[in-house]
Amino acid sequence: MPGGAVTRGSRSTPVRQPFGWVGSDVPDATMVAKCYHLGMSVNMHIRDLDEPTHRELVRRADAAGMSLRSYVIEVLHRHAALPTVEQWLDEVRRDPPLPSEGPDSVTLVEEGRRDSDVA
Repeated sequence: MPGGAVTRGSRSTPVRQPFGWVGSDVPDATMVAKCYHLGMSVNMHIRDLDEPTHRELVRRADAAGMSLRSYVIEVLHRHAALPTVEQWLDEVRRDPPLPSEGPDSVTLVEEGRRDSDVA
């Protein structure tokens, strides 16, 4: 059985190996992996989506003049571009504290209420 092929008479049959086909023109997993790169799209199916959510997504897609598929892809792109809460908190924690000069918020609210009562 040279090359992993099973010989039956004069014919050679490919044998499925853990990482691809040996003895055939079918590419092995390494070759397939090289053909797919990070820019390739992925299919996704959403199951058990409740009807009110589906109706709202359809309504918003129609309002935007888009198909439901295109609208959901856009929503997912926008959401994925946002930082996670933890990433956002890390960024806020790295910012220097703001100076606390001037009146505090309670004083400003009280002054605003006094000014609106006078007017």
